Amino acid sequence: PPPPPPDVIHSFPTRRFRSGIALPLSDRGEEIEALISTLAVGFSEPVKFENRDVVLQLCFGTAVHPHRASSTAELFDRALIALRRAQERHTRAEVFTTELEERLVREVAVEQRLRIGLSEEAVTVAYQPKVCLSSGGISSMEALARWTDEELGFVSPGEFIPAAERTGLIVELGRQVLECALRDVLSLRRTHPGFRVSVNVAPAQLLRDDYPAEVLAALEASGAPPDALELEVVETSLIENIDRAAAIIGELRDHGVAFSIDDFGTGYSSLSYLRRLPVQTLKIDRSFINDMTASDRDAALVKSIISMAHVLDFEVVAEGVETEVQADRLRDFDCDHGQGYLWAKPAPLAAVMRYLDED
Repeated sequence: PPPPPPDVIHSFPTRRFRSGIALPLSDRGEEIEALISTLAVGFSEPVKFENRDVVLQLCFGTAVHPHRASSTAELFDRALIALRRAQERHTRAEVFTTELEERLVREVAVEQRLRIGLSEEAVTVAYQPKVCLSSGGISSMEALARWTDEELGFVSPGEFIPAAERTGLIVELGRQVLECALRDVLSLRRTHPGFRVSVNVAPAQLLRDDYPAEVLAALEASGAPPDALELEVVETSLIENIDRAAAIIGELRDHGVAFSIDDFGTGYSSLSYLRRLPVQTLKIDRSFINDMTASDRDAALVKSIISMAHVLDFEVVAEGVETEVQADRLRDFDCDHGQGYLWAKPAPLAAVMRYLDED
């Protein structure tokens, strides 16, 4: 939802209140949208509370009888399901559907099984190499969590990582991936000195007070040196807490851990915050790479990002490279590294080692 006007004071805790309305409808059901619009307009102005202006934000969840519910209790429960979806998506209103119910049932199942999977350390790690575009050599790889559950089967990262973030399990998931990646990169360094692994860091991990100590403890336990590790952070976790993020990144940088900004271009992409952060690498989001060979405008944007990054002394990694045409264009733009299916899909450590031996 949009932020309140600057003159609105909201220093007291946020509170949620729920109420329900039963409304007889015609076959078309147009009354629902009309009622929602009327209520939203009625609550659009700030109200006084303890001599302060308070902005009320309304979310609506609706369910229709008898099409989606057969009793009053069921109708109310399904309206609450729709309300939860509206709150999660920050939309004004959602209508209950069987598809929505199925998605929520699946989400709950994934959350429950993920908790069990983490307790049993059932999450594994796959690796995707990063390729030097000028030489074709490989000196680093990205660690990516993978999970196959006994009951659910293979669960995509696009499903279980949001579940981990919703439940707070992302901290434990991140810890397990970090520890595994450090053990594996140490093995690789025996035959490939100087090799580095990058590990994704969620905002909930990065901004914890004890995160630097957790990373340093994992390095010590694994025996891997700090320069074997790069941590990838997303733009939004940096912008929203720039001072805290800069302090944590700086502390780990002092110990020799490298940092990169992941999915660059999808957030604020501001030069002002880049100047304040001790990071070494920008990773251009795959959406720009996908479109740059079909759009001159996107190509110009990618070229500009690379040029800007080099002026600021950053290295650049292009994500999602799938064709030789894309790789050639990136070389023309002096991009440093590429990552994508053109060279290798994420794979277990043994496959990566074979790939490196053949390189």
